[in-house]
Amino acid sequence: MNKWNESFLIAKKNLKKNIYSLSQFEGINATIPETETILEVGKSRGVDEFDINIILNLKRAWNYILNNPTSYIDDEYIKEINAIVARNQSLSAGNFRGKDNFVSVFGVKEEIKPLTDEERCAYLKEINNIKNPKERALEYLVFGITSQMFWDGNKRTSFLMSNAILINENIGVLNIDLDDLDLFNKSLSNYYNEKNEDNKNILLRVLEQNIEYSSEYANDLEL
Repeated sequence: MNKWNESFLIAKKNLKKNIYSLSQFEGINATIPETETILEVGKSRGVDEFDINIILNLKRAWNYILNNPTSYIDDEYIKEINAIVARNQSLSAGNFRGKDNFVSVFGVKEEIKPLTDEERCAYLKEINNIKNPKERALEYLVFGITSQMFWDGNKRTSFLMSNAILINENIGVLNIDLDDLDLFNKSLSNYYNEKNEDNKNILLRVLEQNIEYSSEYANDLEL
């Protein structure tokens, strides 16, 4: 990647907004101005330490993907992202769930069983074989969230990994607009509970609509 491609610059320009949006998946009690203060000085009156930690970890994780561009997914890369975003929040940050560790997700009818190493590697190989980088990024995002590979921070980790690909390929930056957050959550919940192609395509459309495309990529779409 040319470090100074347009997508990189979009991500840098909108870094505070992107961090705030991702933090909303955790329901943090911080406003946009309070988030900006935390990013600038590391604290804000009235915001508890746990929420401050989420915001600062997201800043570190965004800096990681911007400084370590990639177009493909591998275990060590996603584990590093998770280790950063879940630092001081998870007892096992950066480690995959063990084979006996089922998890419950709010709004999801059934517990989610952990993937075996063989299953995870097979899925990642299949995703990495997708030639279109935008499709590869979004396919991983859906897989990364719904497989719940980690104990905590799966949405944040998956969005960051997806953006690493989109930015490296100068496609753009994916960030769920606050006005679309309920729609995203509803679409995700529907797919969690009934994994069919219709629900998946609805979720993918919501994601695509929230990509700020680079002008180069947007021009290619119009050709």
